[in-house]
Amino acid sequence: VTWYATLEDAQAGTNALAPDTQLVQGATYYATQTIDTCTSVGVFAVTVDIVLDRGGFDVKAFSYYPNPVKDVLNLTYSSEITSVTVFNLLGQKVISQVANATDVRVDMASLADGAYIVNVTSGNTVKTVKVIKKQ
Repeated sequence: VTWYATLEDAQAGTNALAPDTQLVQGATYYATQTIDTCTSVGVFAVTVDIVLDRGGFDVKAFSYYPNPVKDVLNLTYSSEITSVTVFNLLGQKVISQVANATDVRVDMASLADGAYIVNVTSGNTVKTVKVIKKQ
């Protein structure tokens, strides 16, 4: 999946956004997908309603493994993890789990191979990580 700031760029396949681009609340971004050498004809538009990584999360006290994950993703944090939500790269929620623990196991065995965004919530803070699912 390749992301663009404008519909025109997405249609032309130019000026792709860098992977570390900071999202802007209310902005619309455009995506295309390429498999092998075949790029999607349609362009998928996504509007940012909420920027999920709000800071305040102590990254030094957080760990997740393995990555890539085959079956179970392990999450550990010094404070209680209240919930875990997993999204595919189309923004669809594929797992939502109430945790209420400092050590959490997320069963990803049923998911297709690919990249996923995992939001780990602890109180009012959220940490977002990218995880690769492989068999």
